[in-house]
Amino acid sequence: MRRYPLLLVSVMTLGVMLAACRPVSTSRSQTCDALLATPLQAYVGQTTTLEEFADAVEKAYGIPHAMISTNPRDSGGWFANWDHDGLKYGVLSRDGKTVDQIGIEYEPNGVNVGQFLNCTHSPPEWYWAAYGSNPPTSGIRYAFDLYFPAEGIVATGTGSDRRQQTPPLLTNKSAISRVFIGVRDSLPALYQQRWGNPLEDVRTNLRPVPWLGLEAVRFVEDRETGW
Repeated sequence: MRRYPLLLVSVMTLGVMLAACRPVSTSRSQTCDALLATPLQAYVGQTTTLEEFADAVEKAYGIPHAMISTNPRDSGGWFANWDHDGLKYGVLSRDGKTVDQIGIEYEPNGVNVGQFLNCTHSPPEWYWAAYGSNPPTSGIRYAFDLYFPAEGIVATGTGSDRRQQTPPLLTNKSAISRVFIGVRDSLPALYQQRWGNPLEDVRTNLRPVPWLGLEAVRFVEDRETGW
């Protein structure tokens, strides 16, 4: 999507699957348990059958098995998705035995950075932020990722502006669009879980940098994003 053109499929897989969920509109404030799938995080990286995981979803959110859409994979794995209070959830097991990742897609402008950081145990340890051109229209597109290796979380926000040539400042009001929840590990391990390629393969100027606070975030111009 933004690191390498060859990574497009691996980066977008979970997002495409989530987009297949039926849309739900709601203005109800979300709880942190819903925004971060807190009741389900313990299953990531653990051996769990689809039936057991569906039981956990029903217990956590009151969603019956019949409301959870499941899709078998050629590898023997499965993908499950459901909607809850305006959020779209997707869970992937590549081998059909272990839960590899949870993805959550938020409504447009439904959750901002300030709300999200109020739900995490600590500030992000690393971040990435870049912008590029926005063909075929004028202006720019931009994106940022917040990395929480100790929590196994990557939060992503994207946006565009047809009138500006530089990205806006990242603030507490900046929108988060989707969240990835994987196995808690180091930054390189979490990066590879999320994007599918090793961190060392990323150009140096586009690697995540240490988080020093919102006021210190700087967007890097990337003319090779393929945007």
